[in-house]
Amino acid sequence: MRMLFCAAVATVFLMSLPAGAAISEDLVFCSKLTAPKERLACYDAAARIERLSASGQKRANAPSRLLPPPSAEGFASVERPDLHSSNFSGAYVFGYGGYAPSLNSIEYGHLNLTTFGAGLGYNHVDGKFLIGIEARGANSFGRNVTQIEASDVISPFPIVVSPGTAEPVVGYKRISDRKFSAGVGGDISMRFGLIDDDWLFYGKIGAGLQDMVLAYDWTDGPYVCINPARQPGSPEIIIGCGEIRDDSVKRHSAWSGIATYLVAGIGVERNYGQLFARLEGEVKSFGPTFAYATGGTINTSTQITLPSFISFSANAAVGYRF
Repeated sequence: MRMLFCAAVATVFLMSLPAGAAISEDLVFCSKLTAPKERLACYDAAARIERLSASGQKRANAPSRLLPPPSAEGFASVERPDLHSSNFSGAYVFGYGGYAPSLNSIEYGHLNLTTFGAGLGYNHVDGKFLIGIEARGANSFGRNVTQIEASDVISPFPIVVSPGTAEPVVGYKRISDRKFSAGVGGDISMRFGLIDDDWLFYGKIGAGLQDMVLAYDWTDGPYVCINPARQPGSPEIIIGCGEIRDDSVKRHSAWSGIATYLVAGIGVERNYGQLFARLEGEVKSFGPTFAYATGGTINTSTQITLPSFISFSANAAVGYRF
């Protein structure tokens, strides 16, 4: 009788399961028990476990109709970072100073120049690479003075002159100085660089114009003997002078021209917020320059050609980025 009762309970339990549900391991275990009471208690416990599991699964699968959908206003808006932005990109202005310790020219010697100027530029940055354009203008101070001739001679006495000369020439003076200088100039350059955090390492190449001035100053003329002392019986022999007068005359000639040049350089730049500082070295190669007479007491030619030359300089700059 008990056996029939247990079999009936098991049959009812199995029929209560959803169609197609697999028999759990618990039911298999229960079916192997030999004692009727234990088998019945086992089936009862398995049924409870199954009901709890089914209830939890329904809750998990049920749509959450009681909770409103998340609102976009509940989340803080996050800006997507611009991967192309950089502290070096955009427009900027700067002021700079430079010194050229040797301006080499076969004809005009060496010229030390101090330069002060200002400029502006624009950079485009792609990742760590920079390309930019920059324009600058400056005024250069300094000149080279070369004495190309110096002759200042008074002949020793006695001096033989033409008979009857009232104020004989007893010497001659000729001094000639050449002055070479640079003035206002400017250039435009392309810059190419590599960015490392707040540092920029760059090179540049460009072209520009520079005002050049060449001038000559001459001082020449005779020394004249006033109240000459003549040798007795030989009036053509001068043995002394009461006074020697300098009759030399100063003359000046100048030519001015606009020189063209190519410029190349390398440098390093560092940002301090929107401010930046820069150090660079550059070389300029000047081509032959046509210069035209600009005035003077004499000009042997209205046009001359200034020779080519090369200059090296070191520059420092500070600037502001917009």
